[in-house]
Amino acid sequence: KMQRTERATQRVYATYCHVHPTNTSSFTQDNTRNTQPTNLNDVQSPAFIVSLPRLKRNCGRLLKVARDRNVNLRPHVKTHKTVQGARLQTFGQKIPQIVASTLSEVRFFAQGGFKDITYGVPITPNKLDLAAEVLKTVDVLHLFVDQKSHVEAVVAHAKKNNIRWSVFLKVDTGYHRHGIDPRKDTQRVIELVRLLNESDKNGHLKFYGLYSHSGHAYSVRNESETKAVVQEEIDVMNFLVDLIHKNNLVAPSIVSIGSTPSCTHLPDNLGVVNEIHPGNYTLFDTQQVDLKSCTEQEIAAWVVARVTSTYPLNGTFTIDCGALGLSKDKVSTHLNVPDRGFGLIKDHPHLFLASVSQEGGIIKSRDPEKYPIDFTKLAVGSFIRIYPNHSCLTAACYEKYWIVDDNEKIIDCWENCRGW
Repeated sequence: KMQRTERATQRVYATYCHVHPTNTSSFTQDNTRNTQPTNLNDVQSPAFIVSLPRLKRNCGRLLKVARDRNVNLRPHVKTHKTVQGARLQTFGQKIPQIVASTLSEVRFFAQGGFKDITYGVPITPNKLDLAAEVLKTVDVLHLFVDQKSHVEAVVAHAKKNNIRWSVFLKVDTGYHRHGIDPRKDTQRVIELVRLLNESDKNGHLKFYGLYSHSGHAYSVRNESETKAVVQEEIDVMNFLVDLIHKNNLVAPSIVSIGSTPSCTHLPDNLGVVNEIHPGNYTLFDTQQVDLKSCTEQEIAAWVVARVTSTYPLNGTFTIDCGALGLSKDKVSTHLNVPDRGFGLIKDHPHLFLASVSQEGGIIKSRDPEKYPIDFTKLAVGSFIRIYPNHSCLTAACYEKYWIVDDNEKIIDCWENCRGW
């Protein structure tokens, strides 16, 4: 079955690559193309590397998950922030739909041709005019609300500008970041849904959907707990839709859930849920490996750095990549797994990225007596490849990604969105 799935995915993306070349202007239209690097030895370090074959397989995997469960996939694009990556995530969709985290991303993907975009943070009044400018260039821009004041601001802006916003009600299913929890704040949820129904009826907005993010799936200790988080998310959405109906109110048509850990552990029965919106799955990272969302071989991005100095007496060496090239995230500390340090050293299981400063890092052996570092193979200038602990944050440290094939030959260069 897995082999059939892999063959099907390969056929799908062979077609995709024929119809949608991955080249970008930064790589193919540069007058100095001959100076563009073709192998990693010519890349200035630190640099962010993306394996196109792995990325394609990861995107195909979640597209299949959605098809198999007959739900819509509205992928989050904040991990990679590239038009090319978003096209792979939405391949085959009649109307590609994506979620973005900043208005800068919303503008960027609108300019890249996406017409159905969700701004995935509760809207504040000062951003409505900026959002409205983007709305002129797309078919629909969905906003998040979870407060009465959000709805009032959106309605007031719609009246003033003669437009109609589309909104998701953000639901808290256990993460306790954004959203309203219908189990604990039942009356306020009912009042908010009633206000949304009235505003929809009056033509000031469209109450489009319910949206939750199971971010607490990152805090679990094993796969059983991951599955419990997913089931809780489904149960809360079932409860909310039932609550809406029992109060003679109208539930929206879209019920959207997800995070990468939860969407890689979905049950067969999703209840009222008809959409998922994971994002990190495109690149994956070491925390997803620890959470059993993927294997190390499925991580589609890594950082290349170079050895800057060696200190045999100390049993350490330094690299030209630190917190501003990797982030300072140390994840999975709650799990029974080896300490990753600030990233997993690819192809060197006994090396450990022990500390990072702003622009540099210190690497040592996990067990100096048993596995002493061979400094003859790690001289100054040598390459080190590092899998990020949190690829979303690491990718955001770079203004471009070098795209490679399975042999690490550079085949493209993608520009990503930055800023807010």
